[in-house]
Amino acid sequence: MDVNIAKAAELLENDQRLMLRELSASRNISFECTQHIVTEILQMRRVCARWVPRNLTEEQMQQQVQVCTNTVQMSEMIPNFLTSIVTCDELWIHHYDLLSQQQSSVWKHSNSPPPKKFCSSLSAGKVMFLLFFDAHGMILQHWVPHGQIVNGDYYANILKTHFRGAMRKRRLDLLKKQWFLLQDNARPHTAADIGSTD
Repeated sequence: MDVNIAKAAELLENDQRLMLRELSASRNISFECTQHIVTEILQMRRVCARWVPRNLTEEQMQQQVQVCTNTVQMSEMIPNFLTSIVTCDELWIHHYDLLSQQQSSVWKHSNSPPPKKFCSSLSAGKVMFLLFFDAHGMILQHWVPHGQIVNGDYYANILKTHFRGAMRKRRLDLLKKQWFLLQDNARPHTAADIGSTD
């Protein structure tokens, strides 16, 4: 019995997706005995991986904490700061060839972290949207045509031709006040062309 326990632990360590019937067949022991070894003796249970959008590094997580801290401080110093921000971001819509929950489930110990599967790892195709929104909701959703590169010229054109009109139509009251366009430091957003769109 001890040999079977040790071998089961080794096999599950090497392949966490191993099914009980496969484990049972490989050791030539009954399914019930295999189930007892895995769930009662090894204290493992089968769980499904949970989706997370990105696999961030420790440095990236720390940067996000710092940005959030700075934003809270500014909101305390400037009245209505959060409602005066218009945010721009890109969104990739991914197509997937997904595994079923059963196919992606793995064996884990009760004290080990749950498995993760990353949204961007199995993409079979994708399309991009430029999104502009504020505290009250969406202002503009712009679909980027397939094959179009979002560079400084293209982004500046979106600001001039689409974003301005959307702001006049949906946030005219905001245009009469001081407001901020929050965007990341991607090259299209920091290009010289962008400064001339004001």
